[in-house]
Amino acid sequence: MAGVLIVVSIVVVYSVFLGVVQLGLLLSLVLLLLLWLTLSLFYLSYIVVDALRTNAAWILPYRSVIVASVICVMALATYVDGTNRFWDRQFELLPWLKLCFLGLSGWAALFCWIARDRVLEPGTPRRILIWSLGLILALGLLAYWTRNNNREEYFLNKAVTQNPRDPQAWLDLAWHYDDEGDRLSAEEGDEDHAPPDPTPDYSEALRCFNRAAELGASGFEMNLARAQLADTLGEKRNAVAYAQEALRFAPTDGAADETAESVEWLHKTIDEDRNSANRSEVSVDRRKSTEKQRIQRLPLFVRWVFDLFW
Repeated sequence: MAGVLIVVSIVVVYSVFLGVVQLGLLLSLVLLLLLWLTLSLFYLSYIVVDALRTNAAWILPYRSVIVASVICVMALATYVDGTNRFWDRQFELLPWLKLCFLGLSGWAALFCWIARDRVLEPGTPRRILIWSLGLILALGLLAYWTRNNNREEYFLNKAVTQNPRDPQAWLDLAWHYDDEGDRLSAEEGDEDHAPPDPTPDYSEALRCFNRAAELGASGFEMNLARAQLADTLGEKRNAVAYAQEALRFAPTDGAADETAESVEWLHKTIDEDRNSANRSEVSVDRRKSTEKQRIQRLPLFVRWVFDLFW
């Protein structure tokens, strides 16, 4: 037993050590990258200012390239800052300056890398401009794509925050999480990754639906969704309660096929829970009966002890 504990302790310590080392290496790489970018910016600024001061010949073809690239980098930083704020929050100077500094540092590193041994070649300024504009456009599209995916959820959460007593705002947010959970549930994994887990979105959807119900929202579709979500999350008792509530609002005349299937599912859910509860009660009664029979076969003194304490 002691040997097993020692081996387990060594494995745990080694795993923690590997994790710390990997984290340290990652942080070191990030710091080295930031240091390289910063030094590139200061170095490029120094040689450009010195070339302009001394009227060096090599700087002439690069002046328009530098001005155009710096303007585009500043525009990209402004755009990324705006997308991060979804263009509806107040502008803050410090985050914008950080993005400008990071963008200019990256561009300076690109400039130094391209013009390292070819600064006097005629095609170098054009090559720098093409690479700069291409990367700026790609980063702008990436920023738009990443933030646009969260745009709808952001504004729905904002509506809930601004109007916490509005049931419709909670319903809109709930339907969004419900749709997002369905989308994740439909996605398949591959050999290296498991399929995405829709449970967090389903849990948020059910929470929002419940909050809307507390504020007075009702109806067949809402309670049907609550029952389906609770059933998916394994909350069987709540699923039955929501199913019974949904049946109160179920249409009776001229129901569509989809609605009829939903009503059938609600009845099935209620019946399954009742049968499960009955089976559970029968199992408990059977276990108690078996225990009593076993106690009756014990000696008198032992039976007296069981009767006294149980």
